[in-house]
Amino acid sequence: MRSSHAWKCASTLAVLWCSLCSPARATYSGLTLIPTADTVGAGQYGLELQSDGSASTLSPDTYLLNSQFGFGSRFEAGTDLDLSPGANPVFLWNAKWVAARSNKRDLGLALGVMNVGKGTMPTRYAVLSKGWSALRGHVGALKGECAGRWFLGLDRPVTTKATLMADYTSGRESFWSLGVAYQSSPSTGWVLGAQVPNGGGSVGFTLHLCLNGAYRAPRRSPVAEAGRSGARGTQASQPTVAASLSAGQSGSRGAGG
Repeated sequence: MRSSHAWKCASTLAVLWCSLCSPARATYSGLTLIPTADTVGAGQYGLELQSDGSASTLSPDTYLLNSQFGFGSRFEAGTDLDLSPGANPVFLWNAKWVAARSNKRDLGLALGVMNVGKGTMPTRYAVLSKGWSALRGHVGALKGECAGRWFLGLDRPVTTKATLMADYTSGRESFWSLGVAYQSSPSTGWVLGAQVPNGGGSVGFTLHLCLNGAYRAPRRSPVAEAGRSGARGTQASQPTVAASLSAGQSGSRGAGG
């Protein structure tokens, strides 16, 4: 999940995340602190400007620049650049592979690794995500610097642009969190979350500005190209607003991606 301070952005905005013994710093697609079986999507990218700190003073002490890229519909990888004073290590990377997926059942299983960098122990995880009509649930396990831990989370859209999130990771050194993701435009979103230590202590906050879009045009099959060629001159193919919003939410972490 993401460091001692913190589906993205998603996307997203996807994106709060680090080693096992604290909120994570790896901008995998997930909820506020936990990964999900979502990815940013084929040919899509997500960039996050992240700031974490104490909720009591609202003073940030951690600054991160996160990135995530989708390679096909089942694989994503990205990096986390820690811009905080005295950060060590400064650079980390992460990757996730969706091992199984059922669109009919809205069910997915993903395997991933995060917090990979010089002098750090990578955190490996497995997560199962399941969707219902009103909400989605996520459950998984991870292993890194600390003993193995289990985690679970829920996310629920409350409007076409806003999604509420909650997650919990076992262990006194771990955290539970509440968050909200807001997709202000197809390519821009925000994530705001509160991080509460299981063992007691000060509550932290995390704030993300998420930018997402396509870094590569989708590939078209010969059959699809033939269809487009035959349709030219009669009706131009135009992207729909719904498709644009879906792409934006996939890239913004909070909405799931």
